[in-house]
Amino acid sequence: MDDSATSDNPPKASKLKEHSLNWAGLSYIIGDVALAAAGEWGGAWWLAGGVVATMYGHPKAEKQFQLLSDRLGNYLRREGVEIPETPDTESLRRKGGVLDHIESFMYTYPSQILNTAYTIGSLLLIRSGLQPKTGQKRDYALAGAGALVIAGALGGLLIKEKKPDPDHPPQGAAEKAKAWIQEKPLRWPAIAYGLNDVMLAISTYQNKKNNPLNSLKWITVSTYAFGNVMLALSKKNNAGNAANIEALEQLAETSAHVIAAQPPDIQEKLLQRVATFIALQKESHMTADEVSAMLHQKLASVASRGPLTGWQHRTSPTGIPLTPTL
Repeated sequence: MDDSATSDNPPKASKLKEHSLNWAGLSYIIGDVALAAAGEWGGAWWLAGGVVATMYGHPKAEKQFQLLSDRLGNYLRREGVEIPETPDTESLRRKGGVLDHIESFMYTYPSQILNTAYTIGSLLLIRSGLQPKTGQKRDYALAGAGALVIAGALGGLLIKEKKPDPDHPPQGAAEKAKAWIQEKPLRWPAIAYGLNDVMLAISTYQNKKNNPLNSLKWITVSTYAFGNVMLALSKKNNAGNAANIEALEQLAETSAHVIAAQPPDIQEKLLQRVATFIALQKESHMTADEVSAMLHQKLASVASRGPLTGWQHRTSPTGIPLTPTL
């Protein structure tokens, strides 16, 4: 057996796939800089989207744990559940400021921000192609490239991720194609962006004499090609990867300390509501029943360390029943 295939030492191909959205963003950044340098300022908007995808597309376990803890802590406070002041529950007591909320939004919707920025940049590219500078002809290939990016970006924004149903496999070519796109919605923009790359290459070749900086676009064409492959491998969220699983384990451990602090007669109801809340988070790859089982295991471990005293008797039960929200 190849040791490189174990969970402790994942093969390089798996690591590349796990960080595919980051690599896509980095490739797009290089291409966007070259495009902007060639005088196409739609590339500046695309650059902003690429920066977000690179920086926020694959948060580490510690960051994911912080983001999930912030959401769960806010939820518990809204429902009137007192969070005990112990080191084990410190992450849930944290109240973030405006910058924390902005950062959380970036981590939550990196691919959506990427596609939104691409839509704006594409409109500028279309305008550049259809309204050329004085003395230049209309560049329909450039306008077409922008239109394809808009089509891809909107698809990436609107298509919802859906796992294949093994009990009801798709029938026919159309259904299979639809299921293939829904499994990883970012495949759609990757295809559209690939066609955009072709149109951009045509535009670059046709206008090589009009702009002395036009040759910079060949850098854009080549880096976009790699980025499109990486985007096709990406998911809209990070559910199920190693860092994500570690973050959910940490969150379950922290939640168990809060549940253990409640009066015995409401612990089970609180546990089920917390399980539902966690399962509804976009990072979760688990069902509510699976999260519930994990929480029961963590709760038993916390209880085995000895009875809680003092602060748990002051915990208010007013948060029951709870209403899980995203």
